[in-house]
Amino acid sequence: MLAHLMLISALSAQAATPNPALPLRPTTYPVDTRFSSGRAEGFLDFSVDPATFADQLKPVAKRKHVKKLPPPRVLLKRDRIEINDRIYFETDKAVIKPESFGLLDEIAKILVDHPEVTRLSIEGHTDAQGSDRHNQKLSEARAKAVRDYVAGKGVDASRLEFHGYGESRPVADNATEEGRAANRRVEFVVKGWDTARAPEAPPAPPTVIEEPETGKGDLPIVNTGSSWGVVSLNGREVGRVAPLTNAVVHDVPAGFYDVAIRFQNGFEEKQRVHTVQVDGPLVPGGEDARAALDDPDIVPTWHDHPEWGYNPPASPAQAE
Repeated sequence: MLAHLMLISALSAQAATPNPALPLRPTTYPVDTRFSSGRAEGFLDFSVDPATFADQLKPVAKRKHVKKLPPPRVLLKRDRIEINDRIYFETDKAVIKPESFGLLDEIAKILVDHPEVTRLSIEGHTDAQGSDRHNQKLSEARAKAVRDYVAGKGVDASRLEFHGYGESRPVADNATEEGRAANRRVEFVVKGWDTARAPEAPPAPPTVIEEPETGKGDLPIVNTGSSWGVVSLNGREVGRVAPLTNAVVHDVPAGFYDVAIRFQNGFEEKQRVHTVQVDGPLVPGGEDARAALDDPDIVPTWHDHPEWGYNPPASPAQAE
């Protein structure tokens, strides 16, 4: 009974010397861990010490995916707290809608994190609908409601002031619905800094983030030479590979591996290899693998990975 099973598929030449007329056929080897080192199910094309091999399956480096971040909803600037959203109130009232609580929580956090902002003016504005007197009172009441909410989140009320400007400071055309919506707003104006602690300018937030790759991949072990080679993985000898053999170790942690093949004449070929993705079908090991060598319907496909540094061989159909 096999102990631990490691699947290794290989595209192996059927001759020890280069012959472009011979198609490359797939085989899959279960490497039996009952052997400390040796053949894989009777095939000599790629043999490893399974325990040593497994110990070395740790990437020496990983790619970093650059992820673009959306603009922050709340951004501290030298003269204001900029919000890329809106604070919503009930119609013609100074009652903040719950959907705006999260945004106000972020504003409060900015002030808690930056005590050097010593004075912040919360300024309410309306559109031109209604009387000047009504809009003035409504804008002031809304600014006060925002001040009270933010102060309730741990910000010293002495740092906060509020003002209402009604319809006197439009930023858009009140003749359109879109313009009126833009004019109904609350602004946060920085009026004072602690000069002993204030930076020249608040640091800009990152616009991208780098995330290391995760998941699994298939590791190519490529011997393009016409003689046997000793395979080292990440600086440690792990096994042997036959001439003209393109082996692929499946389901290893994705990333870069240092692969070296040392030949009988002392020459060593080194390459930093990134995992690839090999699509099936994969064939079983043992005698079933031998039978598969002559099955024209079993043709593995390879994703194009130029970073591999080696062009995958043609499929049997193409080679023939």
